[in-house]
Amino acid sequence: YNLIKNASEAVKEQADGLVEIVVAKSGDKALLSVSDNGPVPSGEALAQLEDPVAQFHSQKTGGLGLGVMIVRAIIEKNGGRLSFETGEGRGVTAWVFLPVSRGEEEGDAI
Repeated sequence: YNLIKNASEAVKEQADGLVEIVVAKSGDKALLSVSDNGPVPSGEALAQLEDPVAQFHSQKTGGLGLGVMIVRAIIEKNGGRLSFETGEGRGVTAWVFLPVSRGEEEGDAI
C-alpha cells in the first residue's frame, strides 16, 4: 500500500498523472513494480530511498519517512529485496522481488 500511495502522491498535481502496477512471476521470483510519471527526483532523493538511515528525513510534509523503511523491512524479512530506479522524463519505479514458495500440490503458489 505504501508504495502505491507514494506514487499516487507524486502525480496528484498532474493532469496526466499515471500510476502503473505490474505483478509477474519469473522463475522462482515474484515481481511487483509500482511506477509513476511524476517529477523526476534528484539523484540525492533517489539515493535516500536506498539508504535506510536517510529515510528518516522525509521529503514530504506530514510524513516521518518511515513508510519505505517499513516496506523494506517486511520485504527483506520474507527473503526479498526492494529497489528503486528512475528513467529519463518519468518519475520513479519501485521494484519488489520476492521468492515464490511452492505448496505441496502443484499450482499452489505465492
